[in-house]
Amino acid sequence: LLYYYYMNTKLLRRIGNAFTIMSFAASFFVLAGFFKGHGTEGILDGFASISPFRIFLSFVFTALSYFFLIFSDYLAVIYTGRKLPFSKCAAVSFTSNAFGNSIGLSILSSSAVRLRLYSLWDFTTNEIGRIIAFCGVSEILGFAALSVTLLNLNIWPVSFHPFIKYSALTAAV
Repeated sequence: LLYYYYMNTKLLRRIGNAFTIMSFAASFFVLAGFFKGHGTEGILDGFASISPFRIFLSFVFTALSYFFLIFSDYLAVIYTGRKLPFSKCAAVSFTSNAFGNSIGLSILSSSAVRLRLYSLWDFTTNEIGRIIAFCGVSEILGFAALSVTLLNLNIWPVSFHPFIKYSALTAAV
């Protein structure tokens, strides 16, 4: 029985490795096809045309964004009534949000990472569920607030029908 378990584990590991290599190769060919019509000089000129101040602002806003996401996780841990150092919350939040933003379906994929990492520090499934719900709701509320703000500032080049603005405002409230 142990032999069959070992062989199945070894086979699954090889299938997983093959799938990873095939996924990487497929993404490489998709990116190669995307950049086929663009020369290296054009891409470098495009990067060079961005002002250093805008690059600096992009780093600042990215850092602020991750800080607020980390703070949201920290508030979620406080909400559960548990004590966890800010550095551990920062590690969990950064890792889960990095996976969520890279893989897609950020609420689901970051929840899996949060479940795995918070369970290492003996959080119960109920507490982890509350943390995931807190972070998910705060993310959705943040998106709604940003959407309403952008729609009401009229900074988009496309003019929207007033019904869309008021429905977005109603949905956010």
